[in-house]
Amino acid sequence: MGRLIRLLLGLYLLAALASPLPALRERARDTSGPLAAAPSAEHWLGTTRNGQDLAARVVLASGQAATQGLALGLATTALGVLLGALARAHALGRHGMQALATLADALPFYLLALALGHALGGSAWALPLAIVLSQWTLTARLLAIELQRIESSGFVAAAQVAGLGRLQRLRHHLLPHSRAVILPQALLTTVVAIKAEVLLGFLGLGSPETVSFGLLLAEAGRDLLAGSVNGLIASGGALAGLVLLLSHLASQLARAPGPPLR
Repeated sequence: MGRLIRLLLGLYLLAALASPLPALRERARDTSGPLAAAPSAEHWLGTTRNGQDLAARVVLASGQAATQGLALGLATTALGVLLGALARAHALGRHGMQALATLADALPFYLLALALGHALGGSAWALPLAIVLSQWTLTARLLAIELQRIESSGFVAAAQVAGLGRLQRLRHHLLPHSRAVILPQALLTTVVAIKAEVLLGFLGLGSPETVSFGLLLAEAGRDLLAGSVNGLIASGGALAGLVLLLSHLASQLARAPGPPLR
């Protein structure tokens, strides 16, 4: 399992590095290849019904999902950490976080995405903004619980006796000891962001200019009706591998021993 994870990590890092290359983007959009061709020396994963190279499109979608998903996961986690920390820093922050979390959980994500898309005039920022505004709640709640547990430790009481204020204790003692919650949540939120983008792209609500897994799976469905399974196997396998990698890394981080409570 360890070798597989290292292999997947290396492949997706390469895809993330290669995805901005103009040559790769041009090859992914080129329609001059044979239609729905089987894998060959020239087209490693075959081609689509439009003659586009599947390998180039899968690499582009993998890099886009890894980089954009991770950026959204980190942004969403940062918002959750900020609000979760404020909930422990002050009673007003706690009530405010609870009210905002209840509102975010009550509003359906896809309705929020559609509303933001309409409000922003179809901007590509609508989907990332919807993910950040709706998916922070679990991180904030878990962090607030973890901070409450750590606050009961003796070293936090000692820091308070030594004259450290609440914000100083939070910054120097509580948050550093909460990494077993924060780091896994960042990766799991990345998975949520990737899946949300895939579903919206599959439904045709993503950016038409972006070669994403949602777009590839929608194309694969049409290719499947025409008797070609290349797109489904290639795009589905790459997406499953990325989700497996991130979920495994999150599990490893959650099991890693944290700093001693002292």
